[in-house]
Amino acid sequence: MHVISTSDLMGPDWNFLADLNSDPALTFRSFSSQQPSGLAALVRHPVAARVQAAARACRAARHRSDAVLFTHLPMSAAITNLTRRVMAPRVPLVAFAFNFTTLRDDTRRKFFARAFRGIAEFAVFSTYERELYAEAFGIDPARLAYLPWTMETPVPGPENPMAGKGPYVCAVGGEARDYATFATAMRARPTLPAAVVARDYSLAGVDMPPNVSIFTNLAASKTWALLAGAEAMVLPLRDARAACGHITLVAARLLGIPIIVTDSVGIRDYTGAGRVAALVPPGSAEAIEVALDRVLGDDVQRQQARTGVALARQEHDPRLWLDYVREKAALLGPAG
Repeated sequence: MHVISTSDLMGPDWNFLADLNSDPALTFRSFSSQQPSGLAALVRHPVAARVQAAARACRAARHRSDAVLFTHLPMSAAITNLTRRVMAPRVPLVAFAFNFTTLRDDTRRKFFARAFRGIAEFAVFSTYERELYAEAFGIDPARLAYLPWTMETPVPGPENPMAGKGPYVCAVGGEARDYATFATAMRARPTLPAAVVARDYSLAGVDMPPNVSIFTNLAASKTWALLAGAEAMVLPLRDARAACGHITLVAARLLGIPIIVTDSVGIRDYTGAGRVAALVPPGSAEAIEVALDRVLGDDVQRQQARTGVALARQEHDPRLWLDYVREKAALLGPAG
């Protein structure tokens, strides 16, 4: 069984799940659009690099009867599948990490619906997304599989940008966030220091109060150090259907940090049975304020977050993904 992956985000050293694998019958090879060469590098357009990565993956797959293609994120799935139809039509493809921050009802959705035809299975990180994408793209719901987000426990670096500022809270991440509501909540708590780690676009038009420190393009080691040192993490989501925030929510659980999160069906798989300290309605700064007052003054909440680390490690063990990939590769291959 030979897993060949394509990605739009990962660098040259990435090889999907290979480091976790000890099964000699399962092998991995990965291609990234972050490594364009030749004409694709000269064009300097993301589509050219994506097509090149897809062509390299399909070329590597088409001469192997045991190959299965795995893509990461929807655009990679679309481009690779279109390329597969031409170059390696007998090789099955699994669209892994299939997640849209925003679904727009426009020509892009029609393009995706056509481009996704023939994909064997789609792996999503919330059960809500199974119904959402089945309807949006005309996909058979049986071909949409839910997998929990998995990751190793983050390793905080030695440098915390919030060191020396006293007890603080934080918000981390950029997709589908409602930082305007978070800013309003923190403006009502002017003596409580806070930190936001996000991209510029997720903070556009937001007037943060003076007690909030903003960090953009922060190194992972500093981000995890900041999160690990916080009294609580706030995850303010755009609305009650946002299917984003899985990475930071799981990271906070693995680090034993109390979590205040917007109640969204898109992440409800991760918030039940005491997994978070508080759920708040979308767009309610007052609810965030009340939750902060309760969580920060409650030693029991902080202790529950710490004792929940063991369960988080079990529920989000990366070997769950490896088991899924092994099962899919065995079921779908050989291609014949």
